[in-house]
Amino acid sequence: MCTIQFITQFDLIMEYSRENLLTSHEQLLMLTLFHCANRLAQRDINHSWPEDFFPLSNAEIGLWCRLDKRAIEATRNSLKQRGLIDFTKGVRNKLQPTYKINYLQRVGYKIVPNNVPSNVPNNVPSSVPIVVPMNVPSSVPLSIDIDTGIDPEENDTHSSSQQQGNARAGGPEGKPLWWFDPAHPSDADNGWRQSTKVRCAVAQRLADYYVPKLGRGAYVTDDATLMDNDAVDVLAAAMEAGITPKQLAKVAQGSMEIWEWLAKIRLKAIDLGTAPAGWYSLRGDITRALKEIKEDEA
Repeated sequence: MCTIQFITQFDLIMEYSRENLLTSHEQLLMLTLFHCANRLAQRDINHSWPEDFFPLSNAEIGLWCRLDKRAIEATRNSLKQRGLIDFTKGVRNKLQPTYKINYLQRVGYKIVPNNVPSNVPNNVPSSVPIVVPMNVPSSVPLSIDIDTGIDPEENDTHSSSQQQGNARAGGPEGKPLWWFDPAHPSDADNGWRQSTKVRCAVAQRLADYYVPKLGRGAYVTDDATLMDNDAVDVLAAAMEAGITPKQLAKVAQGSMEIWEWLAKIRLKAIDLGTAPAGWYSLRGDITRALKEIKEDEA
């Protein structure tokens, strides 16, 4: 157990999130783990924070931050790649997943996890003037894990330098092969077809870009499936069904609200005949809702 100043650590997490462009899911999960560690510290007789692994189920995490199992697993991989946490997988009905937080600290002008190599503090003064300004533009991917599509649990033989090399190889201006900028969908290639993990990463970028622009809007429906807050799941499933990121962006540009965007995407996958099985029963509700809102706008 160790001593952590709650407010100081919280500020470091928020500053790190801002400076390193953490996704909304990454920030949610990091704050959830931090909160759960704080609860353990409150129960400890010396109010010491856990510095080793502590058990935490997916169900418990979901209650705190509303992420589903797939989102939790993808997000914890990216946090591990950033060096912010470590974890062990659970075993169904036997063992819970366990998590270890690498608490943040200031080293020079940078905020880094406390598991950085011991020689980092000595190197900071000499490397700041030369290395940092030259490397900043190309070294701020959301995470090596997401940008390369490499699952760290399935590719333990990849070193950090190898992963960084893969992340820089092949794409436009050193971007990864699957690179996709929601603001310029015409630049997308077929890299999103590589794996589920890559599709989830592209879906997250689409959601982060378009959801704030669209908003909830005034239309209200009793069908919760048409008001899905987790656009990432719908977008990833649509790509699995064969709808390209460019098409998803185009549908967003022609929609007024989040629910309308997701509804049109589902309907497009249904019409293609490649949608997830559970979507086909929604065809009538989606068609009716889109017709009603169109009539209201007219």
